[in-house]
Amino acid sequence: MQIKVLTSALWRDEAGWLYLLTLLGDRYEVIEPQTITLTETLEKVQTDELEEYHYGMHVIASCVIN
Repeated sequence: MQIKVLTSALWRDEAGWLYLLTLLGDRYEVIEPQTITLTETLEKVQTDELEEYHYGMHVIASCVIN
């Protein structure tokens, strides 16, 4: 298991896991808890403070690479 910092669209699945979805359709699990950065505004948000409107936004986050 590797951990890398990636930027992509943030989503949450039906089971409640946060993941980044790339343009190619790859999913990478976001490590929780952490502070993520919204790429458009550079606002920093804790993963436990995310709201519904954050999903679909591009973020910078640490992810698990299998």
